Amino acid sequence: NWPDYVFEKDYFNILYCGNLGQIQLIDMIPEAMKELKGEKIKFHIIGMGPKTDLLKSKIAEYGLEESLLYYGPIPASRAAAYFKASDALYVSLKNDGCVGKTIPNKLAMSMTFGKPILAMLDGDGRKVLMEADGGLIAEQNVQSLVQSIKAMKSLSETERKRLGINNLTYYSNNFSLEKVSEVISNELLNKLI
Repeated sequence: NWPDYVFEKDYFNILYCGNLGQIQLIDMIPEAMKELKGEKIKFHIIGMGPKTDLLKSKIAEYGLEESLLYYGPIPASRAAAYFKASDALYVSLKNDGCVGKTIPNKLAMSMTFGKPILAMLDGDGRKVLMEADGGLIAEQNVQSLVQSIKAMKSLSETERKRLGINNLTYYSNNFSLEKVSEVISNELLNKLI
């Protein structure tokens, strides 16, 4: 029985929801939050995976219990409230081989919430977020992540809202079921004609 959760409004709230694995660069989050200690920033993490224990031990080691909050896995029906309460969503994918060049499903899904996205992506994922004009991209190192979090926090609420709307619009125009069905239908028709 999960309680309704609303993030503290006087903090800048970033949310990551998903697998805590090697390719998601999870180990950079506690390192970045250690440098941002004392700022009015809270980084919320939902999910589980191979990096869960590392994340929990780094939170304790760095004394980040107040700023880096780990909730474990949460049912999808409950997680939506966390997405809606956040100020920005975090999407990351290690630039490794073919996978690092793809558009992560998490990026497309995150766009549907109409929130600005803070991303650590290369390849097509980076290209999509830049085309959408829906967020900020950090290079795959701790210092860049720290700077990007500060930059996202310093944007006005109006500017963050604009980035979120851009994401939602881009998703509707490119990834929605209607759009994908239309593209497939057109391809099939072209092959028949």
